[in-house]
This record gives sequence, C-alpha cells and structure tokens, in this order.
Amino acid sequence: MKKVTILDEVKNWINDEVEDTYSEKKILEDLHQHGCVSGMVGELIYYSDTCRFYNKYRKEIFAIIENYCVDCGYNLCEFLSGANNFPMDKSELQQESFVTGISGLIRKHSDIADQIKNWFSWFAFEETAFKYYSEKYEN
Repeated sequence: MKKVTILDEVKNWINDEVEDTYSEKKILEDLHQHGCVSGMVGELIYYSDTCRFYNKYRKEIFAIIENYCVDCGYNLCEFLSGANNFPMDKSELQQESFVTGISGLIRKHSDIADQIKNWFSWFAFEETAFKYYSEKYEN
C-alpha cells in the first residue's frame, strides 16, 4: 500500500473543492492569497485536526521546513522568527538541528504545543500546495 503524503492530502482537498466555476488553479491561488488561517481548508481548522496532521506527517513536515530554509538561506531561528512570536531561546535554537529544535520547542513549551503544531501543519500544507501550483502552472 502506498504511503500517503502531504501532497496526496493537498490533491484530495483540491478534488473535494473543485466545482464547475471553481477550478484547481483558482483554489490554489485562493489558498496562496488567504492561507489556511482563513479556514478554507476544512480539514485543518481545529487544533485537534492540525495536531493529528502534525503527528501523522511530522517527519515530512521537518523535511519541508528544512528544504524551505535551505532554499531561502534561513537557519531554524530565522525561520521561526515569523512564527506567531513563539517563545524561543535564540542562542539555544541556533545550536539545534531542525528536528531537535522543533521537537525541543514543543516539549519545552507544552502550554502552547498545539499552537506550534498548528502553525507547522499550516506551513507544510501551504508550502506543498504552492510547490504543486508552481510545478503545474508556472513551468
């Protein structure tokens, strides 16, 4: 049986949203403009859903974040600086790898762990959708 990926989740979501007047391209453009925070991805609205998504795709999410940072020239601390003002010890994060840094952030701040997982889930879903759009419609 084929392992389900975040790209599979994106494509399934698109298929559920497509209508005669609402094309795949338009759906992806709307996601790019409004993001998951808008609530347009019904499967990723509640913390219970985004935490389950994070737990299911944690390794893939880490890879997406790491690839994004490499492509943009960011370290983990720079990447997280745009993440909802999560409490961070910048000197500690600069010494961490992506996996231990993210996992440590969640462990250390269990009071906001759901918020952190939510942000990472949204980022990974959106980044995957944007890459899919770029490959399909921009090349």
